[in-house]
Amino acid sequence: MSTSACENTLETLNEWESKVASLSSNAESFKALTLQQRLNLADEIIEHIESIGDDRSYQHDMALYKLGPKLEEDTIPEAIKYTSDVNKFLGLNKFSTISFLAPVLKSIKQNLEHQIAIESGLLKKKGIPTLLSKVKKETVGGREMNIHGPVEIFPTFHKIEVWADATIPSQAPEPDVESQVTNEHGIAFVLGAGNQSMITVYDALHCIFYHPCKPVLIKHHPLRPHLHSLCSELFAPLIKRGFLDQIVDSGIAQTQAILGREEVAHVHVTGALRTAQAIEKTLAETRPHMSKDEIEDMVTSELGCATPWIITPGKYTQRELNMLAKHIVTGKKSECWLQLPLQSSGYFTRGMGPERKVLGAPQETAQTDSNRSRILSWILRQGDGYYQ
Repeated sequence: MSTSACENTLETLNEWESKVASLSSNAESFKALTLQQRLNLADEIIEHIESIGDDRSYQHDMALYKLGPKLEEDTIPEAIKYTSDVNKFLGLNKFSTISFLAPVLKSIKQNLEHQIAIESGLLKKKGIPTLLSKVKKETVGGREMNIHGPVEIFPTFHKIEVWADATIPSQAPEPDVESQVTNEHGIAFVLGAGNQSMITVYDALHCIFYHPCKPVLIKHHPLRPHLHSLCSELFAPLIKRGFLDQIVDSGIAQTQAILGREEVAHVHVTGALRTAQAIEKTLAETRPHMSKDEIEDMVTSELGCATPWIITPGKYTQRELNMLAKHIVTGKKSECWLQLPLQSSGYFTRGMGPERKVLGAPQETAQTDSNRSRILSWILRQGDGYYQ
């Protein structure tokens, strides 16, 4: 390695180190925030997000498409200047950055309000979240179940239910006091997603407000360094308080250097299983005093293409089987076409991957065979563009 290359690497490392140290120095003050102060912070972020205008969304979208980083008319390529494409890009990006983020922030706010209501004894007056208030009991397969919901989810507007074993207490687990003391000045290290821009934003907010509730250092994915400027806008209230900072990717060696810092108390990654395993290996090597379970507890991960499609046992009508096959193939197909200009540069984690799928079967063998035939039929309808 040349002398200049070594100097550049050292300079980047020192930048990382200074940001880690700065965030860690604010960990205690962040931990000391009351629920009301956290709610006020969430409100400030919401107000700030709502104040971001069209020009920021436009600039970000144009940068992604290499169509020009500025708003001036003369920077817009002739190919799209006199079409409606610019407005479409603008509308899509504003919708995805603001509208997609709004429900997440609203959920964070409702969660904090719920905690405050519990703490102040005003729960009955304030109400409780829908998933906790709409609960019915059913016996399924000999087991007593609490079925929460249904509630509508954004942006698909499907309705979901959460099924829970009725024998398990419906309350949060007791906090690990020893772990909290050990990591009192620790920070969360978020390795940004490469498949969808907003995932990194969601993950950072989750680490700030839900778990582990610590200051966050974001390392943007190698494919998405452009998110640095956007996150600077979105997270301005957090950045100015020293509760969040960010860096662009500079290679595996530098990521390992950050993981080795004792200030890093939690790591979140969106990526492959091998990446998560490599992170745990680095953490273990730099923390020989910690057990395997303790190392694994430091890491949360969203691993790609591992979402099963489960067909519950039962006898289905031909119409139901046809709709089932259509949904499964649509899920697979979406991995090919649901690549929003802003949002996705790869596969969705929740999407249907090539291997790791579990298809439960209807009770009758004939229906299982029929279902497989229908799935194959729907696949073949898609044409060679999707399935070679």
